[in-house]
Amino acid sequence: MKMATGLVSLVLVGWIATVWGSGVVEANMVMAERALGEVATPGTTPQCPDPIPEPRVCAEVICIVGDLSWRQVPLPPGTPCRGTGTCDGQIGPMHCIMPVVIPPVVHITNSTPRPVHLFVQALGTPDRTIYIANDVALDLSYWHDVPIAAGVAVIGGRTPREPGPLLYTRTIQARLFTIVGDHVRITGVRIQGAHGGVASEPDHCCTGIYIDSGNDITIENNEISGWRNAAVEVNDTQGRIDYVLNPDTVRIRGNYIHHNQNYDTLGYGVNVSKGAHALIEQNVFNYNRHAIASDGSDGAGYAAYANLVLSGGGRHCWHGFCVSTHQFDMHGQHSCWGRDFNCGPAGEYLEVMYNTFFYTANNAIKLRGTPRVDANVAHNVFAHDALWTTIRTSCGHIQCNDIIIGALSQTERGLDQWGNIIGVRSWEEQGYCDLDGDGREDAFLATGQTWWYSSGTDGPWVYLHTSPKRRHQVTLGDVTGDGQCDVVADGIVYPGGRP
Repeated sequence: MKMATGLVSLVLVGWIATVWGSGVVEANMVMAERALGEVATPGTTPQCPDPIPEPRVCAEVICIVGDLSWRQVPLPPGTPCRGTGTCDGQIGPMHCIMPVVIPPVVHITNSTPRPVHLFVQALGTPDRTIYIANDVALDLSYWHDVPIAAGVAVIGGRTPREPGPLLYTRTIQARLFTIVGDHVRITGVRIQGAHGGVASEPDHCCTGIYIDSGNDITIENNEISGWRNAAVEVNDTQGRIDYVLNPDTVRIRGNYIHHNQNYDTLGYGVNVSKGAHALIEQNVFNYNRHAIASDGSDGAGYAAYANLVLSGGGRHCWHGFCVSTHQFDMHGQHSCWGRDFNCGPAGEYLEVMYNTFFYTANNAIKLRGTPRVDANVAHNVFAHDALWTTIRTSCGHIQCNDIIIGALSQTERGLDQWGNIIGVRSWEEQGYCDLDGDGREDAFLATGQTWWYSSGTDGPWVYLHTSPKRRHQVTLGDVTGDGQCDVVADGIVYPGGRP
């Protein structure tokens, strides 16, 4: 085994890593452990000397606690790495690593050596495209605030039948991914936090994807669950998002966002706060405390179009007493009538259109103050029997005193509504046909504003088309003869239910 002194370059299957100093790099970010001075042969596993000679010179350090990578800690070049060290209060052996040059396109499969380290480094390298095979499960426990650089695309193969690769954690961290650059896309993966039920901790921990002032950000076709703060949090502390100039610069589209719950606070599917604005469309929400929320700060708001909110979630508890809360939320900045954030300025602008709400345990939409511009709520479909909460005093021929929970609620003013429909329970009138051509019968749902289908009748609902046509107003069948069910409405054929 040759020892290296001075500037050493290591060629690893076409990638070059360079380190200054004298000594050995114990572990490599991409390949297996090896010493400098050797050239890795493709298909072989390089070996390090045992024991590792001292001193060891690191470009960076990862602390290992048990078998888990705690976090990546940058160190000045030439820092010796020996013995044990401390990371975030955890003590364990320190392993030297040396980042290598990441190619423009990275493929991660079950045969990729050190896939977590490769994935993390690729995320932090600008303008990289990362493909993850569907059978890959990356354990990101103990990693937190993993930066995603500008121009990075993370691409999995999630489909209506294929769940896609799993990126998960078993530990509690404030944020798993933090998008730090513009032009980022995350699609086709599952991002799973450590909380599958209702968390009881009152802190602001645990967000799946955190975005602050990013432009041209797309989060689409993912399944995101288990985050007790929020599945996706969008902030704008740098003032780069404007509801007039670029209101859709952050796009959260076509995701299945579920089981993000907390006992008495937080528990959001999507949280848009600190002056941010986002486009939230064609998603399916279930078992979130609030599907969409905003802190009502100056400039904050969202446009929510063609989403499907299922019946689960909404649980809100304090001091052992539990009630159901609303699904789409806009905070006020002040506290009134004994309630927090229940009045005063309430964001900039809110637009909620063409959404379907199966949730009836409380209001579907609540405006808790007065927006600076407006809150437009139009052409939505509600399962509620009333648009606004009312008290019913007559029940047929007898007197009663029932409270009928309405779809809408506001504590002050500013909510303008038109064209909304109540009392629609479209889940009771589904159709069945093979819409994706896989040979299995699928469920078809026409809510009165949007069409959806569930592959094999047991897959998550997937958006097809925005149309007011209900099930009894369309015909299902293979009209085009391609083996895939079509939807026919008013003589127009929608192949596979899509326009």
